[in-house]
Amino acid sequence: MVASANQFRTEVGNLGFSGSNIDSYVRARLYWNPKIPELPAGHQALANEIYALLDDSRLSAPQQVQLEGEYFPHRGRP
Repeated sequence: MVASANQFRTEVGNLGFSGSNIDSYVRARLYWNPKIPELPAGHQALANEIYALLDDSRLSAPQQVQLEGEYFPHRGRP
């Protein structure tokens, strides 16, 4: 799953922008924010795949935190 998170991060980076729109969309869904941003055409499918990976109910809480940390790296980390 960590490899999948890293692959998604690479795919988002390859789209030619920072991916902040996709990240905002995924975070809004993960944390039940009622204001889910709209995405450009074609990006929603990727964002939904990322959300499904990060919201896997089979993971323990520590595993989810680790996976989110891999996908959403801390500032200052590549």
